[in-house]
Amino acid sequence: MEQSDAKIYFLLALGAFAFASVYFIKYYFAITYWISVKGFIVSRNRSYPAPGNLFIPAIRYTTLEGEDLTIHPDFLLSGFAYEEGQELDILYNPDKPTKFIIKGKASLGLPVIFLLVGLGLLFYIYLCGPRPERYL
Repeated sequence: MEQSDAKIYFLLALGAFAFASVYFIKYYFAITYWISVKGFIVSRNRSYPAPGNLFIPAIRYTTLEGEDLTIHPDFLLSGFAYEEGQELDILYNPDKPTKFIIKGKASLGLPVIFLLVGLGLLFYIYLCGPRPERYL
């Protein structure tokens, strides 16, 4: 591996760690300051561009102020993990009740993948990267 390749892999690993860190900070902020309520998947709309068993759900929940909201979020869910009528733990922003996340392990899947990719890149650089004696 050339030194320039190692720099590129290091920057990719740094980007993966930065993405995961920002996501974990936002998630921590949400579970600390947002309001937790129960919600339900009321419908499952098949997503055209997405491969596999992914869908865009319609999720209904009631805020603490009594406002009933049915939201079509801007993310996809796996049809294997979620069924119509299933109860969900929702965290919503009290300042913007339409902004929410689904609380649970599935919410942390993508940042964990980015952390693992970043660690893998660093390990690859360590094993195959340039050695100082090559440049003397």
